[in-house]
Amino acid sequence: SIREFKPYLDEFIESIFLCVQYSQDKSYLEILFDFLERSIRFKYAPEDLGAYNETWFENYKYLLRELFLYLIAILIKYKSYDDAVFFLSEKYFYETNIGKNSGLYDVFDSYIRTLDESRNQRLRLNRTSITADVIKERADSNIVSFDELMETDLILCIRGLIGDGKQEIKWYPRTL
Repeated sequence: SIREFKPYLDEFIESIFLCVQYSQDKSYLEILFDFLERSIRFKYAPEDLGAYNETWFENYKYLLRELFLYLIAILIKYKSYDDAVFFLSEKYFYETNIGKNSGLYDVFDSYIRTLDESRNQRLRLNRTSITADVIKERADSNIVSFDELMETDLILCIRGLIGDGKQEIKWYPRTL
């Protein structure tokens, strides 16, 4: 389903670009935030699902990370720094199969075991991060380059390391 999501990713990138470049109204920020916040629940099994395997939800983990990475990369590239800070500073509230939770932007950073371990071993690829390879393979937008995604990944990591002293943020820069 990661491959099948590519047209929607391209549409997301184009929409963010258009909003950042041409919108006089910043209401799109709250809409985007709500969309991201509501999407977090897809990383987890539904409450009414009995038996499940964590890997069933890894495609959502990947897709959310990719969407968030592109969002922040576009905001940085087009100098919408205050808007980027909004997404990096606000708390995201979401529900999992074990209850309510909240977190900062690192909630979008997930290790994708099916790619980075299972697929890597099964195909004997001996790669550090298949997740990074997939992001690079899909980074064909003329709005944001893979290099800009890598820079954003590093910025998110460094911001997490520096932190604000209130809450620990761990963002692993998978594209580097």
